[in-house]
Amino acid sequence: MVRGVISSFLLASLNISMPTIASEAENFLRAQDFRVISRSQEKKLDNISLETIVTEQGIIYMDAAKGVFFTATKPLEIKDGELALVSQEIYKKRVESVPNKIVYKAINEKAVVQMFTDVTCGWCAKVHNNIDDYMTQGITLEVMYFPREGLSSESAKRMSAIAASADPKKWLDSAFKGDYIAGQPVHAVVKDHFIAGQSLGVGGTPSFFVNGYPFEGYLRPEQILAIYTDQ
Repeated sequence: MVRGVISSFLLASLNISMPTIASEAENFLRAQDFRVISRSQEKKLDNISLETIVTEQGIIYMDAAKGVFFTATKPLEIKDGELALVSQEIYKKRVESVPNKIVYKAINEKAVVQMFTDVTCGWCAKVHNNIDDYMTQGITLEVMYFPREGLSSESAKRMSAIAASADPKKWLDSAFKGDYIAGQPVHAVVKDHFIAGQSLGVGGTPSFFVNGYPFEGYLRPEQILAIYTDQ
């Protein structure tokens, strides 16, 4: 088992500005070479009880009675000495439930991973043009459309043409090989995928979901497998 892979990814994107850190958490951060500068307790945050709310704009955490919201963060917990997402299962169920994905099925499947892509994204092209490497190593990729510049963008129109075609996988492969795809009005599938991505906090492409854990940016097959097995 590859220890600490998820923790290292999460810590790399974590903005350490935590007002309240328990001693166990302090020790964990210290072990990762983070130094706690100060601690304080906001009165408003005493005894809060958070609900996880999934919206089209993203996941928020809310105490309705106190009027406290957390919107731009992902709450983490220490589990078995590693960092884990508190809401991992919610992310996992949400991303797995999105319909009409384009599936690249591995024969000797070791991992099923979801990915948001954009036909104008260079790093997405690197994934797609090496898709056989992922499949050969046992990774099934379930791909969704995510036009980074929104539903009125040219990429949304091009991906709408792909979604409306008789063979979306073939058309998507062609687009990433450089073939010209004429745009058309936004397709319902592209809109659904885009809204799903927003609800999951996707801000760019490629964005991977590995066992419910979100990772933005390019991941090599071996990185995905390391994350997948570090559960």
